[in-house]
Amino acid sequence: YLMKLSLGTPSHLYWATLVTVSDLIWTCAVLVTPARPNINVDPL
Repeated sequence: YLMKLSLGTPSHLYWATLVTVSDLIWTCAVLVTPARPNINVDPL
């Protein structure tokens, strides 16, 4: 589904969405597991 969506979507919009989703996932991970020792590792 994401691949089909990306074919009809400008690459910059696709990457912006991808980064936003990734950021939300990492934010949720931080909130759920605040004691994780490697939580400050930059995903990028």
